[in-house]
Formats: sequence, C-alpha cells, structure tokens
Amino acid sequence: MGLTLTRIFRYPIKSCRRTELQQAEVEPWGLAGDRRWMLVDEEGSLVTARERPRLLLASVQPNDGSLTLSGPGLPTITVKEPAGDLASVRVWKSYLDAALAAPDAHAWFSDLLGFAVRLVYLDDPTRRPTNPDFSDPVEAFHTLWFSGAARVTQKLAPQQRELLDPGLREICATGAGFSALDYLAAVDARMELGRRMGLFHERYDLLVTPTLPITAFEAGVEVPKGSGHRRWTGWTPFTYPFNLTQQPAATVPVGSDGDGLPVGLQIVGARHRDDLVLRAAHALDGN
Repeated sequence: MGLTLTRIFRYPIKSCRRTELQQAEVEPWGLAGDRRWMLVDEEGSLVTARERPRLLLASVQPNDGSLTLSGPGLPTITVKEPAGDLASVRVWKSYLDAALAAPDAHAWFSDLLGFAVRLVYLDDPTRRPTNPDFSDPVEAFHTLWFSGAARVTQKLAPQQRELLDPGLREICATGAGFSALDYLAAVDARMELGRRMGLFHERYDLLVTPTLPITAFEAGVEVPKGSGHRRWTGWTPFTYPFNLTQQPAATVPVGSDGDGLPVGLQIVGARHRDDLVLRAAHALDGN
C-alpha cells in the first residue's frame, strides 16, 4: 500500500505551537525550518513541553529570517535569526553549538515559563550529525554467515549436497575454510557494530533506510547482471548489518519506481524495541 500525504505541520521552535503548510521543502536534515530553534536552561540543556507545558502557549509565526512570537499576557515581538555568539547546548545526549538569540527573546520565554531560559538557533544543522558511524561490516558478516552455513550443511551426504543451490555450495565451501581466529575476529567486529548502534539509539528512536538500493532484477541469478557484485550481500547493504547486531527491523512498501516495481522502506530499532518498530511500520502502512 502506498503512502498518502494529507497534511504538513512544521514546528519552528521545538515544543511550541505548530504551523500548517501547503507545501514544504525537504532538506537533508528534515523539513526546512522545522525545529531549528529551541529553548535551553541556564546549563544549556533542552527544555521541552514535557516538563514545561506552558511552552504550548507560545504562538510562532516564521518570517523571512525571523520569527514573530505571541502569547497570553505577553507583548508580540520579532526575533531575528542570530549569527553571532554560540553556546554549547545539549539535546538529550548530543552536544552541539547553537547561536544565541537576542536577550529580549530570552526574557520573553523566561516570563512565559516563570524560570530562566535562553532561545537558541541551530544555524548549521550539520553540527548535529546522525551518522551511526560504522564501516561496511560485510567481511565479518561473510565470515559468520558462511561458516554458519558450512556448519548447518556439514552432515549432508554428497548426493544431498548436490541438491543445494550452487551459490550456497560455494558459500559453504568458503565458510569451511575459516579458522577459529577468523571467526573470533568477526565476532569482535559484530560486537563493535552493536556498540555503535547502541550509542546511536541513545539519541534516536529509529533508523530509517531504503530496504534495498535497487528494485527487483531478473529471477534465477544471485546478483544483477553487470552489477559487479559477487554475492547477494552486494545489493543488500542496508539489511544484513542488523542481522549482525540482532536489532529488530521491518520493511514497509512505500510505492513503486517508474517501471512499476515495488520500493520498500526499512525501519530499524534498538535491540528489544520490537514494539516501536512494529508501531512505526503499522503507522506507515496505514492499516
């Protein structure tokens, strides 16, 4: 089932009132102008409506290079996008530098909330990277998967082995040649990948990727003709890493390409957060 976009909302300041858009520009880090501003306390930590629900009383109207703020019992003011002093701020477990708004903006929100806060602006979104920061673990995956396949098929009789897919026979032969040291090195790589993804999910609930970098190709072959790939892992780079890390993942159909071939979206969660992955998949699938 494809997705239908019915409404677009943008939150110019995190946890303040939203604005509805008829259309929006999507930048590499999200909707243009969405949550580029936020409130921090005197220690630089993010302040949200979870602990300060009065933030929801703040109405925000984006302008070209500025915001207009209004709220109950407070004057309407205009705040320009700052381009000067930076402050170190914390968003959950991420630290980054953000530009400080003018003092009257700090005072306006402090009066609204009843305690001292500062308004900051993320003038450079690249200061908050979302890269899980790991290299392609294909060699470790091959070592573990191929040796596992060799072990599973170890007791097959020769006539049974001949019934296996030719590619699987090759994989089993390769896997049988790995040493214990090879296997343990692959286990180390697997654990390091899991550690990195654990850190990633301390900041982000879900990782969303394409399911595959290509659409369906000719049946009966392991890799697309002319691709240069030797094994199927060459065209599945977004999925097998999470077999290594033992993370829950789901694929949801999200449309088709110009030839009518299906396109999938993969949703990956932290270990033991199957519930979150299933909820997100259900929401995207629309069922």
